[in-house]
Amino acid sequence: MLDGLLRASPFQTRDAVYFSRGGQSVGQRGARQEDAGKILADQIIGFMQDLHVPNGLRELGYQSSDIPALIEGTLPQHRVTKLSPRPFGPDDLAQIFTEAMVAW
Repeated sequence: MLDGLLRASPFQTRDAVYFSRGGQSVGQRGARQEDAGKILADQIIGFMQDLHVPNGLRELGYQSSDIPALIEGTLPQHRVTKLSPRPFGPDDLAQIFTEAMVAW
C-alpha cells in the first residue's frame, strides 16, 4: 500500500527523497521528479524492514473477510477521518484495507 501510494504521488521537490538513514545519506539527489515517489517508498519500506515492522495487516492476523468490520470501525472515527485530504466512502476504505493486507 505504502509503495503504491508514494509511487503514485510525486513530490514537489526532488530533494525530498534525499535524507539520512542510519547515519548515511540515501536517496538520489537530482532524481527526476516523477521518480520521487518510488525512491521515497523504497526508503520508507527499507526503514520498516530494518525495524521488523509487520508486512501489512495480514501479518497482524487480519484477513480479507475482516475488511467490512474494519470499514465499520473506521467510519465513526472522525478525529482521524476528518483529516483526509479528499472525501471518501466505504468503497475507498475497502480499497485501502485491501491494499494494506501486504505493505511491500
